[in-house]
Amino acid sequence: MKRCAALLVLLISVAGGLALAQSNVGSITGILTDRTGAAIPGGEVVVSSRDTGIVYRTRSNEVGVYVAPSLLPGRYQVEVQAPGFKKSQVELTIETAQKARLDITLEVGDITQEVEVQASVTPLMQESAEISETISAREIQNLPLNGRIPYGLLVLTAGVSAGGDDPSQLAFDDQISINGSRTRGNAFVIDGASTTHIGGIAERIGSIEAIHEFKVLTSTYSSEYGRTSGGVITFQVKAGTQNLHGSLYEFHRNNALNANNWENNARRVPQTALIRNEFGGTLGGPAPGMNKKMFFFGNYEGLRDRIPLNQSRTIPDPSLRTGNFSGTPVVVNDPLTGRPFPNNTIPADRLDPAALKFLQLFPRPNTVGTFNPRFGISTNNWLRAGPRSDSKNYGIGRLDYNPTEKNKFFFTFSHVNEGPRDLVIDFDNVLNTTVGPRFRNIRRATFGYTRFLRSNHTTEF
Repeated sequence: MKRCAALLVLLISVAGGLALAQSNVGSITGILTDRTGAAIPGGEVVVSSRDTGIVYRTRSNEVGVYVAPSLLPGRYQVEVQAPGFKKSQVELTIETAQKARLDITLEVGDITQEVEVQASVTPLMQESAEISETISAREIQNLPLNGRIPYGLLVLTAGVSAGGDDPSQLAFDDQISINGSRTRGNAFVIDGASTTHIGGIAERIGSIEAIHEFKVLTSTYSSEYGRTSGGVITFQVKAGTQNLHGSLYEFHRNNALNANNWENNARRVPQTALIRNEFGGTLGGPAPGMNKKMFFFGNYEGLRDRIPLNQSRTIPDPSLRTGNFSGTPVVVNDPLTGRPFPNNTIPADRLDPAALKFLQLFPRPNTVGTFNPRFGISTNNWLRAGPRSDSKNYGIGRLDYNPTEKNKFFFTFSHVNEGPRDLVIDFDNVLNTTVGPRFRNIRRATFGYTRFLRSNHTTEF
């Protein structure tokens, strides 16, 4: 049995090492003192989660310092008591990867007496020199987002700028520059595990409904976030609480509510279909029969999209395909004699059969286009209007298990499935410049274990 336990610890350690994880959890630390500023050793500090009811207990050391590590983002109550002093309570909120400093001064009195701070406290950043910004779930869900992709909110942070040509098109690729760094020099983390794709590109993380908050670290952050010359964007997936919560949602767009664009009107092209349905749901809470020990959260989101696809191309007129260039100012010379062909027309027996077969693949012009007097041809004389289909499915879940006050486990799994998506952008034959349809199938799993060995010693895998 001991060998099995040792092997399990070894496997977890190896897995943790391969993941190259960075911690997403926060901590609270501070000094317990009396009114004179003298340190209070041995004071009991109880940190309780308002969301899950989980309790973490620790004591101040000989110089009055206490540490409460490995805290998920959320609301907490800190209760402090020591012999000969009144009990003190403080409410505060911990953000993703925040190292909160909370010094507490106890008043002399009976331990049954209590001093309670009703207002929430925003601790000063005294334990870290990092410069960062936290974007909350409320901001993620309420601020306008193109495509409901959270990366568009990165520009709310000082020092972050769009690296592409169009700042409105921030997606999940290499378009973010932090403090002037290269756009592919950033790191992306979800629940402590790296999701940075090859070349410094971030992967799609799923629905914004599953994100509790995310933090943008722009400079002087901890060495645990190394391996990057730019910034670090770390996301925290929502976790279940002691109360059951759920939601259902649907976002719908339809061309029946839109006007045709001016380009189509100018070319007399009718409006194409635009039908977009983005739907899903969330559910989270305590596992049945495991109150204050196991919590779950799950989210599914689906996207069914028919996107208008209007494009124009310049293709040869029928007369040019037969070698008749008499209507153009371009002079066609006979390569054998070096003289112009009669009537600027290539004889039929001189045309290459392979070239004629190739020209048959082009469709016939379906619009007048724009006449180019320099070359004597019509440009943009072929239009294509029609919808492009796009289907996406996102699923993400998190399980937290706290068997004892000294042991914590979590497991996160996400699945991104995109496709089939029609990527045809030219002609419906072998002349296409882009292959299709496109499929993307990404699965991601993260496992974490925290062991509280002593009040000042914590091990994380």
